[in-house]
Amino acid sequence: MLRQIHIKNILAIASATSLFSLSLLCLPALSRGQETDNNSNLGLPTRRIGGGTRGGSHLKDRSAGEQCSSLVALGPKYLVSTTEATPTLFFCLPSIEQPREAKLELSLYDDNDNLVSQTTITPTEQSGIASLPLPTSEGFKELESDRNYRWHLSLVEQGTKNERVVEGWIRRVEMKPNLADKLAEASPIERVQLYQQARLWYEALEELARLKRSNPDDEDVSEQWTALLEGFNLGAIVQVPLLDPNLPSASSRS
Repeated sequence: MLRQIHIKNILAIASATSLFSLSLLCLPALSRGQETDNNSNLGLPTRRIGGGTRGGSHLKDRSAGEQCSSLVALGPKYLVSTTEATPTLFFCLPSIEQPREAKLELSLYDDNDNLVSQTTITPTEQSGIASLPLPTSEGFKELESDRNYRWHLSLVEQGTKNERVVEGWIRRVEMKPNLADKLAEASPIERVQLYQQARLWYEALEELARLKRSNPDDEDVSEQWTALLEGFNLGAIVQVPLLDPNLPSASSRS
Protein backbone atom coordinates (compact mmCIF):
# COMPACT_ATOMS: atom_id res chain seq x y z
CA MET A 1 0.00 0.00 0.00
CA LEU A 2 2.73 2.43 0.96
CA ARG A 3 4.58 1.56 -2.24
CA GLN A 4 1.48 2.38 -4.31
CA ILE A 5 1.13 5.78 -2.58
CA HIS A 6 4.83 6.48 -3.18
CA ILE A 7 4.49 5.66 -6.87
CA LYS A 8 1.41 7.89 -7.17
CA ASN A 9 3.32 10.79 -5.57
CA ILE A 10 6.21 10.35 -8.00
CA LEU A 11 3.82 10.31 -10.96
CA ALA A 12 2.04 13.45 -9.69
CA ILE A 13 5.32 15.33 -9.30
CA ALA A 14 6.50 14.24 -12.76
CA SER A 15 3.19 15.32 -14.29
CA ALA A 16 3.34 18.75 -12.60
CA THR A 17 6.94 19.21 -13.74
CA SER A 18 6.00 18.36 -17.33
CA LEU A 19 3.10 20.83 -17.28
CA PHE A 20 5.36 23.57 -15.89
CA SER A 21 7.98 22.91 -18.58
CA LEU A 22 5.29 22.99 -21.27
CA SER A 23 3.94 26.28 -19.95
CA LEU A 24 7.40 27.79 -20.24
CA LEU A 25 7.60 26.70 -23.85
CA CYS A 26 4.25 28.37 -24.53
CA LEU A 27 5.37 31.76 -23.19
CA PRO A 28 6.01 34.40 -25.87
CA ALA A 29 9.68 34.81 -26.69
CA LEU A 30 11.41 38.06 -25.77
CA SER A 31 12.14 38.81 -29.42
CA ARG A 32 12.74 42.48 -28.75
CA GLY A 33 13.39 42.37 -25.02
CA GLN A 34 14.24 46.06 -24.69
CA GLU A 35 12.74 46.25 -21.20
CA THR A 36 14.65 43.28 -19.78
CA ASP A 37 18.39 42.96 -20.06
CA ASN A 38 21.25 41.27 -18.23
CA ASN A 39 23.07 44.61 -18.47
CA SER A 40 20.58 46.21 -16.09
CA ASN A 41 20.91 49.51 -14.25
CA LEU A 42 22.94 48.00 -11.41
CA GLY A 43 21.73 50.80 -9.16
CA LEU A 44 22.02 53.53 -11.81
CA PRO A 45 18.91 55.75 -11.65
CA THR A 46 17.12 56.67 -14.87
CA ARG A 47 14.18 58.88 -15.74
CA ARG A 48 12.67 58.23 -19.14
CA ILE A 49 9.54 60.43 -18.97
CA GLY A 50 10.04 64.03 -17.88
CA GLY A 51 7.49 64.62 -15.19
CA GLY A 52 9.52 67.67 -14.19
CA THR A 53 11.37 68.72 -11.09
CA ARG A 54 8.97 71.57 -10.42
CA GLY A 55 6.08 71.05 -12.81
CA GLY A 56 4.09 67.89 -13.40
CA SER A 57 3.55 66.09 -16.71
CA HIS A 58 2.78 62.59 -17.87
CA LEU A 59 2.94 60.63 -21.12
CA LYS A 60 -0.57 60.42 -22.58
CA ASP A 61 -1.93 58.72 -25.67
CA ARG A 62 -3.05 61.78 -27.63
CA SER A 63 -5.45 61.53 -30.57
CA ALA A 64 -3.63 59.58 -33.33
CA GLY A 65 -0.51 59.73 -31.12
CA GLU A 66 0.79 62.72 -33.04
CA GLN A 67 2.10 64.67 -30.06
CA CYS A 68 4.08 64.22 -26.89
CA SER A 69 2.46 65.61 -23.79
CA SER A 70 5.79 65.47 -21.98
CA LEU A 71 9.51 65.15 -22.57
CA VAL A 72 10.26 61.48 -23.36
CA ALA A 73 13.57 59.68 -23.91
CA LEU A 74 13.43 56.96 -26.58
CA GLY A 75 15.15 53.80 -25.44
CA PRO A 76 15.09 51.21 -22.67
CA LYS A 77 15.17 51.97 -18.97
CA TYR A 78 18.54 50.42 -18.27
CA LEU A 79 22.19 51.23 -18.97
CA VAL A 80 22.54 51.23 -22.78
CA SER A 81 25.63 50.01 -24.61
CA THR A 82 26.87 51.71 -27.78
CA THR A 83 29.79 51.25 -30.15
CA GLU A 84 29.68 54.91 -31.22
CA ALA A 85 32.18 57.47 -29.97
CA THR A 86 29.49 60.18 -29.89
CA PRO A 87 26.12 58.44 -30.28
CA THR A 88 22.88 60.18 -31.16
CA LEU A 89 20.07 60.14 -28.59
CA PHE A 90 16.39 60.49 -29.43
CA PHE A 91 13.75 62.42 -27.51
CA CYS A 92 10.07 63.17 -28.02
CA LEU A 93 9.59 66.89 -27.41
CA PRO A 94 6.24 68.41 -26.40
CA SER A 95 4.82 71.41 -28.27
CA ILE A 96 5.98 74.73 -26.86
CA GLU A 97 3.94 77.92 -27.21
CA GLN A 98 6.95 80.24 -26.93
CA PRO A 99 9.99 78.30 -28.19
CA ARG A 100 12.19 81.40 -28.10
CA GLU A 101 11.48 81.61 -24.38
CA ALA A 102 12.52 77.98 -23.82
CA LYS A 103 15.75 76.02 -23.90
CA LEU A 104 16.87 72.42 -24.09
CA GLU A 105 20.07 71.65 -22.21
CA LEU A 106 21.83 68.34 -22.87
CA SER A 107 24.58 67.52 -20.37
CA LEU A 108 26.99 64.60 -20.06
CA TYR A 109 28.60 63.48 -16.79
CA ASP A 110 31.28 60.86 -16.20
CA ASP A 111 31.05 58.07 -13.61
CA ASN A 112 32.48 60.42 -10.98
CA ASP A 113 29.60 62.84 -11.65
CA ASN A 114 31.89 65.40 -13.28
CA LEU A 115 30.32 67.48 -16.06
CA VAL A 116 32.32 66.68 -19.21
CA SER A 117 30.25 68.49 -21.86
CA GLN A 118 27.04 70.44 -22.28
CA THR A 119 25.07 72.08 -25.05
CA THR A 120 22.03 74.35 -25.12
CA ILE A 121 19.53 73.90 -27.95
CA THR A 122 16.65 76.09 -29.06
CA PRO A 123 13.50 73.92 -29.36
CA THR A 124 10.82 74.33 -32.01
CA GLU A 125 7.13 75.07 -31.50
CA GLN A 126 6.16 71.72 -33.03
CA SER A 127 5.94 68.53 -31.03
CA GLY A 128 8.09 65.79 -32.53
CA ILE A 129 10.97 63.35 -32.15
CA ALA A 130 14.36 65.07 -32.13
CA SER A 131 17.75 63.44 -32.63
CA LEU A 132 20.47 65.00 -30.47
CA PRO A 133 24.10 63.86 -30.69
CA LEU A 134 26.05 63.81 -27.46
CA PRO A 135 27.74 67.19 -27.08
CA THR A 136 31.49 67.45 -27.61
CA SER A 137 33.83 70.18 -26.47
CA GLU A 138 37.50 71.11 -26.36
CA GLY A 139 37.99 68.88 -23.34
CA PHE A 140 35.71 66.05 -24.45
CA LYS A 141 35.84 64.50 -27.91
CA GLU A 142 34.37 61.04 -27.42
CA LEU A 143 33.20 58.44 -24.91
CA GLU A 144 35.91 56.33 -23.32
CA SER A 145 35.41 52.60 -23.76
CA ASP A 146 34.10 50.52 -20.84
CA ARG A 147 33.15 53.55 -18.77
CA ASN A 148 29.68 54.59 -17.65
CA TYR A 149 28.38 58.06 -18.47
CA ARG A 150 25.16 59.79 -17.42
CA TRP A 151 23.31 62.00 -19.87
CA HIS A 152 20.79 64.57 -18.64
CA LEU A 153 18.31 66.54 -20.75
CA SER A 154 16.22 69.37 -19.31
CA LEU A 155 13.52 71.45 -20.98
CA VAL A 156 12.97 74.81 -19.32
CA GLU A 157 10.29 77.27 -20.38
CA GLN A 158 11.34 80.75 -19.29
CA GLY A 159 8.89 82.68 -17.18
CA THR A 160 7.27 79.49 -15.85
CA LYS A 161 8.05 76.99 -13.11
CA ASN A 162 7.84 74.14 -15.59
CA GLU A 163 11.12 72.22 -15.91
CA ARG A 164 11.05 68.73 -17.39
CA VAL A 165 13.95 66.36 -16.99
CA VAL A 166 14.96 62.98 -18.42
CA GLU A 167 18.22 61.16 -17.82
CA GLY A 168 19.90 57.83 -18.35
CA TRP A 169 23.20 55.96 -18.57
CA ILE A 170 25.34 54.96 -21.52
CA ARG A 171 28.48 52.86 -21.95
CA ARG A 172 30.76 52.53 -24.96
CA VAL A 173 31.80 49.00 -25.89
CA GLU A 174 33.86 47.51 -28.69
CA MET A 175 32.00 46.15 -31.69
CA LYS A 176 32.41 42.42 -32.17
CA PRO A 177 34.27 41.58 -35.41
CA ASN A 178 31.58 39.20 -36.66
CA LEU A 179 28.95 41.92 -36.24
CA ALA A 180 31.07 44.42 -38.17
CA ASP A 181 31.39 41.91 -41.02
CA LYS A 182 27.63 41.30 -41.12
CA LEU A 183 26.85 45.04 -41.06
CA ALA A 184 29.18 45.66 -43.99
CA GLU A 185 27.18 43.26 -46.17
CA ALA A 186 23.69 44.07 -44.86
CA SER A 187 20.96 46.25 -46.35
CA PRO A 188 19.81 49.25 -44.28
CA ILE A 189 16.79 47.41 -42.86
CA GLU A 190 18.96 44.37 -42.11
CA ARG A 191 21.38 46.65 -40.28
CA VAL A 192 18.53 47.74 -38.00
CA GLN A 193 17.76 44.11 -37.19
CA LEU A 194 21.42 43.31 -36.55
CA TYR A 195 21.71 46.26 -34.15
CA GLN A 196 18.61 45.08 -32.31
CA GLN A 197 19.95 41.55 -32.00
CA ALA A 198 23.17 43.00 -30.56
CA ARG A 199 21.13 45.20 -28.16
CA LEU A 200 22.66 48.36 -29.64
CA TRP A 201 19.46 50.36 -29.31
CA TYR A 202 20.81 53.85 -30.12
CA GLU A 203 22.39 52.57 -33.33
CA ALA A 204 19.10 50.86 -34.26
CA LEU A 205 17.14 54.06 -33.61
CA GLU A 206 19.53 56.19 -35.64
CA GLU A 207 19.56 53.81 -38.62
CA LEU A 208 15.78 53.47 -38.58
CA ALA A 209 15.20 57.22 -38.21
CA ARG A 210 17.42 57.78 -41.25
CA LEU A 211 15.31 55.30 -43.21
CA LYS A 212 12.07 56.95 -42.06
CA ARG A 213 13.23 60.37 -43.21
CA SER A 214 14.30 59.10 -46.64
CA ASN A 215 11.39 56.63 -47.08
CA PRO A 216 8.40 58.11 -45.20
CA ASP A 217 5.86 55.91 -47.02
CA ASP A 218 7.73 52.61 -46.73
CA GLU A 219 5.49 50.16 -44.83
CA ASP A 220 8.34 47.89 -43.78
CA VAL A 221 10.20 50.82 -42.24
CA SER A 222 7.05 52.00 -40.46
CA GLU A 223 6.43 48.51 -39.08
CA GLN A 224 10.02 48.28 -37.82
CA TRP A 225 9.69 51.71 -36.16
CA THR A 226 6.43 50.72 -34.48
CA ALA A 227 7.87 47.42 -33.26
CA LEU A 228 10.97 49.12 -31.87
CA LEU A 229 9.05 51.77 -29.90
CA GLU A 230 6.47 49.26 -28.68
CA GLY A 231 9.37 47.16 -27.43
CA PHE A 232 10.31 50.16 -25.26
CA ASN A 233 6.66 50.42 -24.07
CA LEU A 234 6.38 53.69 -26.01
CA GLY A 235 3.66 52.65 -28.43
CA ALA A 236 1.72 55.86 -27.69
CA ILE A 237 4.21 57.93 -29.70
CA VAL A 238 4.79 55.78 -32.79
CA GLN A 239 2.95 58.31 -35.00
CA VAL A 240 4.84 61.35 -33.70
CA PRO A 241 6.76 62.92 -36.62
CA LEU A 242 10.54 63.17 -36.77
CA LEU A 243 11.84 66.72 -36.49
CA ASP A 244 14.64 68.22 -38.57
CA PRO A 245 17.83 66.62 -37.25
CA ASN A 246 19.60 69.99 -37.30
CA LEU A 247 18.02 71.80 -34.38
CA PRO A 248 19.77 75.12 -33.73
CA SER A 249 22.41 74.95 -31.02
CA ALA A 250 22.66 78.05 -28.87
CA SER A 251 25.94 77.17 -27.14
CA SER A 252 28.28 74.34 -26.19
CA ARG A 253 30.76 74.05 -23.35
CA SER A 254 32.62 71.63 -21.11
